Amino acid sequence: MGGSTALLKMDREHIIYLLNGWVNQTLTRPELDELTRLLADDANRGAVMSAGAEIFDATKDAPEFQDRLLPYLEKALMTDLARANNGTAESQASARLSGSRRSFNFKYAAAAIVLLCFGAYFYFKQPSLQKTPQPLEMPVAEEDKLPGSTMATLVLSNGKEIELTDQPRQTIVDEGLIIHNDGGALSYPESEVVVYNTMRTPNGGQYKLTLADGTQVWLNAASSITYPTSFSGDTREVSITGEAYFEVVRDPARPFRVKTYMEEVTVMGTAFNVNSYRDEKGVKISLLNGAVRVNNMKLKPGESYVEGKIGPANLSQDLAWRNGVFNFHRVKLPDVMRQIARWYDVDIRYKGNVENIELGGEIGRNLTLKQLLSGLQDTDVQFDLQGRTLTVSGP
Repeated sequence: MGGSTALLKMDREHIIYLLNGWVNQTLTRPELDELTRLLADDANRGAVMSAGAEIFDATKDAPEFQDRLLPYLEKALMTDLARANNGTAESQASARLSGSRRSFNFKYAAAAIVLLCFGAYFYFKQPSLQKTPQPLEMPVAEEDKLPGSTMATLVLSNGKEIELTDQPRQTIVDEGLIIHNDGGALSYPESEVVVYNTMRTPNGGQYKLTLADGTQVWLNAASSITYPTSFSGDTREVSITGEAYFEVVRDPARPFRVKTYMEEVTVMGTAFNVNSYRDEKGVKISLLNGAVRVNNMKLKPGESYVEGKIGPANLSQDLAWRNGVFNFHRVKLPDVMRQIARWYDVDIRYKGNVENIELGGEIGRNLTLKQLLSGLQDTDVQFDLQGRTLTVSGP
């Protein structure tokens, strides 16, 4: 069965059988070859994606789902095929340079890619974002770095600092108020106690917070949020540094305000992301749903505010961190390395010219640093990790 004509005659049930077998790792080598040829054949991609949508219970006409899942399936199959060919557990990724723009394929253990496929599917299927995938359990070389994890520090009203982890059922008391920390999520009950707390995440940390009004906040690495334990006035106000994603409980009588070092965001009830790292190019607010106002400028869903201007948002990229992935599509290498530095807690040094190298692609944040870097390294860009220092060498 080697040509397109023969493949077109295959029934839907057989394609579903092949996809299920691939997911469950029960395919024989000839079946793996067959599925790989199906994906490589332009005339059959629609049938494969339709079958894949049925398996994963997705909307068959959702272009985002199809556009995202297909590359993952292809990469995962190529990796499985490489393993079948040479018997290695992991093959190195290849990077291709075209002008000043680089595209890359990450090839790592098939299980990691399957997890990434499912993560991408749930992101595009669900309007409410899902819990970030946890790091894969894997052996780590001496000169390597694990990905970030669920950890933060809570600063109480008296200045006492409490280390937060994903342990279950931790109870914290501040001025008689009982605060619950359970499984990596801190939550506040409704109360009349009004004092201020601060949650901060280190490099390599992230955490979830539920405020007293029910608003949910996810903090990215190297970020902080200061907030009252109860909202008693006619507004609800918090301040942040770094990056946070908000799902604000609607309350028309009490607008919700987020203050950054530059901008102030006002909302009634909505979901949005605020990137206010000081080493980035200004504050960026990206709106998923609802409406927000930034300095008297109103954003609509799918729009972002950057440096005083409103334009179309790239939500899959702006919210990628919240879904456990890096989205490096059309991102310059120095911008990529700032994300990597915060998530893996490393210092970046540069040699040579890397300013104009542009990447493209998406990869999970649950890989070790060396696994991630293997997808970026080629003859033009090299990486050298020594302790906490990662040296990036360009041409």
